[in-house]
Amino acid sequence: MKKMLKKAKKGFTLIELLVVVLIIGILAAIAMPQFFQVIEKAHFAEALNCLGVMRGAEERYYLQGSAYTGVLANLDIAPPALKYFNAPVVAVAGAGYTITLTRNATSVPSSISAGYSVAMTIAAAGGSPTYACNAGGAGITCTNWLPQ
Repeated sequence: MKKMLKKAKKGFTLIELLVVVLIIGILAAIAMPQFFQVIEKAHFAEALNCLGVMRGAEERYYLQGSAYTGVLANLDIAPPALKYFNAPVVAVAGAGYTITLTRNATSVPSSISAGYSVAMTIAAAGGSPTYACNAGGAGITCTNWLPQ
């Protein structure tokens, strides 16, 4: 009589591999939109930094001439080079001013569209800034990212 030796099967079945791929796909579908929000929040920090720099330049200009300026060339700094936002737009109104930055199309994920804007307004000389964000259908909630 011949003895038959049974070999142990090694490896994974096709069903087991498909289940693993399915689980990874579900996790990726849940995590990717959140990942893009976090990346966009980091890009939003560029805008907040620019607003702070521009505010300092406007306040220095005001100290020299008792008025704010809407002309960037009049400030003592060159407008910051921005990668993710267009050049700042300054609008002087009454005793204050508003600086607005609009998101450009650089590195915008498909779930977020370019075109949202962030604005900082100073209502009166030496006043505290107020911030506003206009998502404009961009697929983000940028109001959560504004300074308190």
